[in-house]
Amino acid sequence: MNRLLATAALLFLLASAGMAQNRANIKGKVVDSLNREALEFATVAVLDLKDSSLISYTLTIKNGEFALHNLPAEKRLKLVVSFVSYKNYRQIFTLDKGALLDIGTIKLSPKGTNLGTVNINAEITPIIMSGVLGLLMAFIAYGRMVLKPIF
Repeated sequence: MNRLLATAALLFLLASAGMAQNRANIKGKVVDSLNREALEFATVAVLDLKDSSLISYTLTIKNGEFALHNLPAEKRLKLVVSFVSYKNYRQIFTLDKGALLDIGTIKLSPKGTNLGTVNINAEITPIIMSGVLGLLMAFIAYGRMVLKPIF
């Protein structure tokens, strides 16, 4: 019984070691392209290039750095980095078994552009009322009607 248990444990360790060798890691840093400041809480996602299914994701830490572990090796992957009001960054890559790929510094560009002068033009649409109510409103609007209490 002990021999069977030891054999099963050895097979499990060998299988898990073999699986670990088919995995890889990436790391990098995300900054603003204009002022080179680190972008905290940027989303970093790794997708399967074939069907765009999500494999792993993380958020950058305070200094803009990120790391993703246990990614599949020898498979075409897509890295997508996104942050609110910035253009997305995309990169296609393939990892070697057991490798640590340093993506380096990713510079995200702001999406928006600053507007110059904004002019707002408006027209007043006339309200047409017919009947006694329309006549009453017209007199009140132009101050031609004086209302006197009747007692």
